[in-house]
Amino acid sequence: MFQATQPPPSKTNQASSHSPNGIQKLCSQCQAKQPLEASYCSHCGLPFRDAAPVNPMINPDSPSWMGQLLKWGGLLLLGLFLLKLGRHPLFWAMGAVAVLLVMKRRA
Repeated sequence: MFQATQPPPSKTNQASSHSPNGIQKLCSQCQAKQPLEASYCSHCGLPFRDAAPVNPMINPDSPSWMGQLLKWGGLLLLGLFLLKLGRHPLFWAMGAVAVLLVMKRRA
């Protein structure tokens, strides 16, 4: 009776045949749509960066968070120790400066 006909493929259907689930990425240089698994832009030839999410805790340009914690925690402990030892005004001043630096850094 009725014959099932498939609609003509649209541009979105064609895009899904190039990458899984139709997900594409844009080239940062020419804004051309590329399949997700592409490593180079087929339009301008530039390589894509890794799609790994940027995590500021793993940024190789900055010291590790554990190193920062040890640095500022140690400075805070030194400052508190010098404040407690503060019989001499120089120790009191160094301790106060160390504690203020840590508090300013955390704010």
